[in-house]
Amino acid sequence: MESAVWQLGTNKGDNMKYDYIGLQTRWGDGNRSPSTDDLKKAIQELNTKDDEHPCAFVSNEFGDVVEAYQDGKVLYYNLDLPNDRKEIKVDKLNKILDIWILFCEEKKGELEKLFK
Repeated sequence: MESAVWQLGTNKGDNMKYDYIGLQTRWGDGNRSPSTDDLKKAIQELNTKDDEHPCAFVSNEFGDVVEAYQDGKVLYYNLDLPNDRKEIKVDKLNKILDIWILFCEEKKGELEKLFK
């Protein structure tokens, strides 16, 4: 299976151009410009219960963050607006991959529709 590597600075979804997409796994590994396989591995880690390290997240240079938790909770927010967090709950952790891919593909409008 071939992994996508996001073409940073070239996508034009919702008129945004990310120069940076970062992945932080639940146990502290980080990755700049993660591949689809990197995202899948981070999600697989969430299948192991660990209350001390319950989440993984993707972020960009604009401070936008999508956090995914082992219980299926997903938060979407901007670091500059921490009180404006949006939350959804997914029933399957593989749904998180779809959400993270929307984020990585800079489809902010579609992402925001999910969190209404």
